[in-house]
Parts: sequence; structure tokens; C-alpha cells
Amino acid sequence: MPAAGIYIHFPFCRSKCPYCDFYSVTDGSFWAAKFHEALLKEIELSAISRGKAKVDTIFIGGGTPSLAEPAALAAVIDAIRKNFDLESDAEITVECNPESSDLPKLRAYRDCGVNRLSIGVQSFCDAELRRLGRIHDAGRAMAAIDQTKRAGFADLSLDLIYGIPDQTFSSWKKTLETALAFEPSHLSAYCLTLEGGTPMQTRVESGLIEIPDESLQAGFYSILLDMVETSPLRRYEISNFARPGRESRHNLKYWRGLPYLGFGPSAHSYVESKRWSNTADIAGYCADIESGKLPIEHVEEIDQTLRAKEGVMLGLRLAEGVSYAEIEQVIDVVEVRDMADRGLIQLTDDGRLKLSREGLFVCDEIIVRILEEKNK
Repeated sequence: MPAAGIYIHFPFCRSKCPYCDFYSVTDGSFWAAKFHEALLKEIELSAISRGKAKVDTIFIGGGTPSLAEPAALAAVIDAIRKNFDLESDAEITVECNPESSDLPKLRAYRDCGVNRLSIGVQSFCDAELRRLGRIHDAGRAMAAIDQTKRAGFADLSLDLIYGIPDQTFSSWKKTLETALAFEPSHLSAYCLTLEGGTPMQTRVESGLIEIPDESLQAGFYSILLDMVETSPLRRYEISNFARPGRESRHNLKYWRGLPYLGFGPSAHSYVESKRWSNTADIAGYCADIESGKLPIEHVEEIDQTLRAKEGVMLGLRLAEGVSYAEIEQVIDVVEVRDMADRGLIQLTDDGRLKLSREGLFVCDEIIVRILEEKNK
């Protein structure tokens, strides 16, 4: 089996952002010790159950992992090192929010083996941050970025959001200019997508706020592509840009269909044609582990056809595209030719299917079309 990635879900936040549907709780003081103990035990139980797999990436997300004390983070990394075959050059990433990042903490993270940080900036416009329910302002975000550099992190990713209510092209350009001026090694920029049941989606449905329509979203994305093209960053996935060699090795596992193990409530795993998820409830998660069993809630077998279709859905998001030979049994060749004639996709000389720049704007539509029943 190829080297796996490990994802740790840290389920605590100081407050819930109204657009976020990731599992987290705000009563961290009650659950912190129980969760930490359960997490270490889950890592051990997994290794006992599935063997001591080789691991080359760790990604600690959430939630707000930067709320974690360095000693707790160090214990988690040590547990992974003890129970798995962690490669010496493993990529170890921690997601950080600006308001919970300070220089002593970041230096301590560095000392315990973390070598990559992802800062949840989202915007450098204070009004937009307030609309997103963020509890930091632009000044605090800039200070946090400066602290990561002073702490010795050369591998730094900045996360941004576009398509925010009342956002303008001008404010988006300002956010991008500010982000690129910090010379990050990696940039993630996602269009705001609202899931049902989130407070912001409820406000949209009630007509209290309005999010930009598809044409405006395309405008924001076009600005993003144009501005990044003049920087040292290169697009390697629809929403992700990096200096050459600084792509997220962990996230590439998801897009390339490589194995990963998830620990913590709501975490997902994918190994050897099987995908499973943990219970998205911290009380149930801790109770399961205290009783000596893994907190698995749902298991799905991935057959060859589904794997190939998922390879199309995920692989076309990458600049490298997908191997035509590996997917031609599940795609509609007629639709592929039509999309190619329209300049939306390209078949390269080395046999790979890729999106053109125009195709990036309608990626989801292309995927649906070419995965329809063949030759209708």
C-alpha cells in the first residue's frame, strides 16, 4: 500500500462561524481532556486493528486546532510516530486561526515536529470578516502571518474565501494583493458554499442576505486566476495554488485516490477500496473508545467502477488531469469530444484529460456530462 496520510480532526472552536458545517463544539473546556485521551487511544486501536502502516503526511484540522496546547499536539504526533511508520520527511500541517496563534505557541509547534501551517485568513476586509462571523480582524491576520515567519515556518498556506455577501471585485483584489505580498508558499481560495442547516444558509433562504450569483462568482474566480498568474504560485488544483514543490502533499492524497486515515469525531478514512467515517458526536466518540472499540459510524465498499468515476470527479480538479486510459470505461466519449470541440477540455499528447481555463469555470457541469450513461 502507498504511504498513507493521517488526518486529525480537532473538534473545538471558540465560536461557530455561520457558514461552516464541519463538526465542532464550543464547550471545549469540558471535553478537552476526555477527547485528548480518546484520540491517543484511537490511534493505538487503529494500529492494532490495521497494522503499522507507512505514513508520510499528517494534517491536523478542525475545528480550530490552534486552540490546542503544544504539549497536547506533541503527544498526538508522538503517538502517531509510535504506532505508525512515520517517514522522517513527513509533511505535518496544522490549521491555525489568527486569533489563537501567538509566537510562543507557534515556536512550540515547530519544536514538536510541525513543519507546515495553514492560516485561516478568509479575507483582509474587516466588514467581510464580520459577515463571515470570524472573530479576528485583518490586522490580527497580518500579525499572525508575521508570527509564523518569525517562528521559522517557511511552508505557509493562506486560506481565502470569495463570494461573500456584499463582496466587491475591488475588495477581493485587495485581499489577494495583501495575501500575495506576504509571499506564501501555498494559497487556497474557495468560493463560499453554504450547506443546508447552517445559520448563513437560513438567512439566505429568509431573504435577509444575498450571496453573489454564478456570474459574479465566475468574475471573482477569473480575478483570482489572473492575479495568481503574475505571482510565483502555480495552480495545481481548481482552488489551490503553490510554489513548485510546495503543493499540499496531504490534500493530493484525496484528489489522487491515495489512502488516508482519519482520527477524531467526524473524521473520514479511505484504505484499500473501503471508506469509513467516525461518529460526528464527541460524547459518542469518547464512549466508543472508552469501551475499547473504534468509533466507526458508516462503512462503504468502493468497487472498481465507482473508484474510476471518483477518479474523474477528483482528478479533473487537478492541473495534471487524469489518465484517459484509466477512465475511458466510465466516461461518455461522445460528450468528451463535444466538450473538447467547445474548448472546455483537452486530451494531451501523453494521454491525459485536462480542463482548459474555460473549463475550470464549469467543472461540475463537465463532470456530470461525461459521467452520464455512455453514448446516449
